[in-house]
Amino acid sequence: MAQTKSGKIYKSSLAKRNMLKFASNKLALVGLFIILFFTLCAIFAPLFTSYDPSYVDPKVRLLPMSSEHLLGTDNAGRDTFTRLLYGGRISIAVGLSAALGAALIGCTLGSIAGYYGGRFDSFIIYVGEIFTTFPQIMLVLILVGLSGRSLANLILIFCFTGWMGTARLVRSRVLSLKTEPFVESCVANGISGFSIMFKHILPNTLGPVIVSITMQTAGFVLAEAALSFLGMGVPTAIPTWGNVINAASSFHIFQNYPNLWMAPGIVISLFVLGVNFFGDGLRDVFDATE
Repeated sequence: MAQTKSGKIYKSSLAKRNMLKFASNKLALVGLFIILFFTLCAIFAPLFTSYDPSYVDPKVRLLPMSSEHLLGTDNAGRDTFTRLLYGGRISIAVGLSAALGAALIGCTLGSIAGYYGGRFDSFIIYVGEIFTTFPQIMLVLILVGLSGRSLANLILIFCFTGWMGTARLVRSRVLSLKTEPFVESCVANGISGFSIMFKHILPNTLGPVIVSITMQTAGFVLAEAALSFLGMGVPTAIPTWGNVINAASSFHIFQNYPNLWMAPGIVISLFVLGVNFFGDGLRDVFDATE
């Protein structure tokens, strides 16, 4: 009982110290505020606007900013402010879902490769080197061209092309941890390899993995915006931050209606900046405790 209480006290003090460490990082707090602000605005979009983000009304094309249309309307007569709010739902969901999916694949393959080694380890390293030889955006463009444009396809492609970094990170951690006494004790007690990997070793690698997920989320949000701007991402009928910029891609709009491309550009930049600040804060916390 004394050991249990001592363990609880240690974990409590460690968590408190981590929270204080994070709270002392002003940029990390700013990043967290930005993430929460844009996420809540996207979730509660109907509270801030009464327009339909997909409703096309040619009669109100390219209206300037006003009290009725805060950011004006695009070349199809859709309210830009509304599309930014609802587009945040898709863009953030794509970035986070793809980052979590890539992390799941990377953790699984990296754990198996690091623990068992051998041919599977060599195969994972070889495949990872092939993937990293080419820029990720090039692979995504090729796969989107082959599979077609859809929200599900884009998330799956991001997962398929984004797992290598997490796999290498987890593999290196597993290689260093599998020689620790607690792992040798598990082996001596007859615990299966998969149980040792995923119940005992993998939890000790989650700190760097969580940091990696935050950074990948920002990267995938940017990638979705770039692909949608090029007409290769989410179908244009679905409001995303990239599609809002795509609607302002003509030179006439670029020159005469800067609000249509500046607003989504600023939103994307602020969100990605906030995620990076937040990820840097998490990295400082986990580095201090490992």
